[in-house]
Amino acid sequence: IDLEFADGKKSIKSVLSRFTEREKTQINGDFLKFYENWTVKEAYIKLTGGTLAHDLKRLEYDGGILYCDGKAVDITPNIIELKNNGICAIFGGVTLKLSDFKRFYTRTNERK
Repeated sequence: IDLEFADGKKSIKSVLSRFTEREKTQINGDFLKFYENWTVKEAYIKLTGGTLAHDLKRLEYDGGILYCDGKAVDITPNIIELKNNGICAIFGGVTLKLSDFKRFYTRTNERK
């Protein structure tokens, strides 16, 4: 699982440089699409026990399908758009929806 909030405060340029041209075209400055792509890749890397440094360059997310070394992976990510521009990607055969989530705050200044 990976979860990110696309608040527009983080610079995506440095990470975007590691994406394929097809991915950059699909994202086209859209923070939500960028974070969907990112969360899918990071969740898959967590699932396989890899590392961002080694595995990010091996992955391409195109049209809802994740490819590793040019071959489609045999598991489909579950993508959930959360409130406040949150994106969650889950691998592992579970199907969840937004109502399955409850947000917990760790600091009072996180409330939005």
